[in-house]
Amino acid sequence: MFFLDVPNPPKLTNIICNFMDASVSWIPLGDNRAPILSYIIQYNTSFTPDTWEVAFENVPATDHTYTVAMSPWANYTFRVIAKNKIGLSQPSMHSSVCSTQPDVPYKNPDNVEGRGTMPDNLVITWTVSSQKY
Repeated sequence: MFFLDVPNPPKLTNIICNFMDASVSWIPLGDNRAPILSYIIQYNTSFTPDTWEVAFENVPATDHTYTVAMSPWANYTFRVIAKNKIGLSQPSMHSSVCSTQPDVPYKNPDNVEGRGTMPDNLVITWTVSSQKY
């Protein structure tokens, strides 16, 4: 008897780091009798090393390379997850680090607010933008 299962984790095969984007390439390592429907590309940065963010959620199953925009002043690592009708694979091993160069911001931060928590300090907060520059 054969059982359907989530896909095996994809294998990262190449990462090309450019000035403001990275080209991530992978190969599937088995769909476990349920065809792969799409891929999810995730990244983390040196600012949030323990948090994996979704760069793209529905990369077509026929694509095995995708370009991800990056922001300046950061170190990125990437990983890929395969999806079939049963569920999500475990993530691939993460990529080597892609570093972006220092650069001027391309847009102002959103919802900037300044408040003091004590009479002798000022705390500046803003909304983190998920938009890539």
